[in-house]
Amino acid sequence: MRYRVKRKSTFEKWKAKNHSSRRYAHFDERVTLRTALGYVCDPKNVASHNFYPFIHFIITNPKYSTKTKKVKHKDRKIYYSAHMDRYVYSYYAYLINEHYNKRLEVDGADEALIGYRNNKHRISNITYAKRAFDFIKETENCHVIIGDFKNFFDELDHKYLKARLIDLIGSGTLSKDFYAVYKNITKFTYWKLESLFALNNIKVNMKNPNSIKKSYDILNKKKQFYALRISRITKG
Repeated sequence: MRYRVKRKSTFEKWKAKNHSSRRYAHFDERVTLRTALGYVCDPKNVASHNFYPFIHFIITNPKYSTKTKKVKHKDRKIYYSAHMDRYVYSYYAYLINEHYNKRLEVDGADEALIGYRNNKHRISNITYAKRAFDFIKETENCHVIIGDFKNFFDELDHKYLKARLIDLIGSGTLSKDFYAVYKNITKFTYWKLESLFALNNIKVNMKNPNSIKKSYDILNKKKQFYALRISRITKG
């Protein structure tokens, strides 16, 4: 049994969720919501879109261990995209999620898989946890498997990911617009935020994300970007 995800209706649903633009520091200028919506809905635009590198920094969060009774520090890697890039990523993530939701319905797994679902926002993890515990209580014999994948997305096989994406969309191959998004996500580049601040002689507390968010204007320098991008951009 096959299914179809209509772009037009999907775009309208996505647009309803993106009714406001965001202001933050990046290489490109902030785009109006109207401009962004008109751009991302055309596959030809996305197929030829030139993505900027992500801006990257690390936030270190303290984490208390109940076993050792000590505080550990866990690094959280932050990569954030340029303004128009963000709309492209957001729209295509929504498209893929719509395909995923339809596929789970066809496969009879709609209630079994709850991660990364955009159609389950009214149901919390607490509700699903209760359902699982209730099922365990009602079942005489069952096995519970608990696991965690360390660095799952960092070590994901990109060829396997592409094959699964093609199978999910059911197109036989990735269209030019989908391939452009896939390629830039799997072979992304980034520019370290502290390097940008150093180039502009700006002192910012890298441990305080709020101070970073206020530095709107110092990154919006295209001449500096094109002059230094070869020496400063790192491959992910």
